[in-house]
Amino acid sequence: MSSSRHQYKTASNVDVGVRIPRPASRGKIIDKLLIVWSSGDAEVAKKMVLLYSSVILPRGYWERAHLMIWGPSIKLLAENRELQEMLTKVKETGVELSCCVVCSDEYSVTGQLEAMGVEAIHTGELMTEALKTDWKVVTF
Repeated sequence: MSSSRHQYKTASNVDVGVRIPRPASRGKIIDKLLIVWSSGDAEVAKKMVLLYSSVILPRGYWERAHLMIWGPSIKLLAENRELQEMLTKVKETGVELSCCVVCSDEYSVTGQLEAMGVEAIHTGELMTEALKTDWKVVTF
């Protein structure tokens, strides 16, 4: 097993390089990630979902990433300016964004999310496709 060293800096600019073990290749590598964000908890959004989503493409963790916003996270995002700003940074890295159109319509925020660059879709179709094909899926 090989490893690679990634350079990370803390807020005080201290190098906290981390070694990430890389398993030996066993055929085709799955390099697409679907992140399903359904939690209505702001701390989960800030400290996990949006933080991780903002670094996965620039650091080369994945070739393609999609953040799916579903359920209570839609309402949380629509009401929280800080999360909206974090989502803008995620979008700028190239992560694809979508939300459950049924949920966003129920919360009456579809237009607001679309203005942020979030595509309102029937997320069940994308989730099913991801689960049946070559995507990794993680949920929060």
